[in-house]
Amino acid sequence: YFLFAIAIPILIHLLNLRKHKTIYFSSIRFLKNIKEHHHQKSKLKNILLLISRILALSFLIIAFCKPHIPSDDSTNTKNVFIYIDNSQSMDIDFGKGNLLNKAKEKAKKISESYPKEQVFYLITNDFFAINNNSYDMKLLSNQIDKITSTPKTKSINDILSKINSLGSNNHLYFISDMQTNSAKISELQEDSNKISLIRLENKILPNLSIDSCFISSPIFISENEIKINVKISNNGNKDITDEVIFLNIDNKQKSQQYINLEAGNVKEIFFRFLTENKDIINGEFKLNDSHITYDNRL
Repeated sequence: YFLFAIAIPILIHLLNLRKHKTIYFSSIRFLKNIKEHHHQKSKLKNILLLISRILALSFLIIAFCKPHIPSDDSTNTKNVFIYIDNSQSMDIDFGKGNLLNKAKEKAKKISESYPKEQVFYLITNDFFAINNNSYDMKLLSNQIDKITSTPKTKSINDILSKINSLGSNNHLYFISDMQTNSAKISELQEDSNKISLIRLENKILPNLSIDSCFISSPIFISENEIKINVKISNNGNKDITDEVIFLNIDNKQKSQQYINLEAGNVKEIFFRFLTENKDIINGEFKLNDSHITYDNRL
């Protein structure tokens, strides 16, 4: 409708047209040639100026209308799914925000690139029933803000199985830090969906984690000494020295050890403790790795 504003430069052009007054001379042979030549040049100049004004105004109006050419496959894509990896590896604070917050911002930018009438599905590792609901752009943004981290993980094939249950010819945006043991991109199978992989990376921090523990004997015998083994991994790129590992039994510290561990290595250590005459024993291994904390307890 704003293209009606093109009438403005046309009106300016018409108002600038002036009637020329005729003046008679005794001999106008030379003046007539000069006048005709100047008149044609002035008329052409005015027409070009009018066209320039119309084009400038038209382009300005069209630009504000945000025209776009849909991609060739947009008509074949029924549903747009946005997967946000909210595993605990995405929830590490590096001082400038964590990867989960970056993933949320990326998801919002993706939704804003679509027309307003487009509907979206939001998926996280929780696989809540609400993930089966579709959202418009505004509701999607509200749901993205509610996402929190979870210890659950899902592979990309798990996500594809989920979206295939809701329809075919989907477009999946997979936003993750692409952890090898969770995303499992290498196991990606052929699929009819269009998949856009968006990897978020952050700097590597020193990280010591407690992997697993096990006892040497298959049977606990009350009031006997128990030997329990624990595996510690150095997942960072720096060597760890004099890191203390605690063993708590029923919320009481029973023992501690200091370990040194080279970058990328795994070490197995053991503790000994005496059991009490009770049916259930609550034990916990703990370390004080301040950079990444979710794997400090077992």
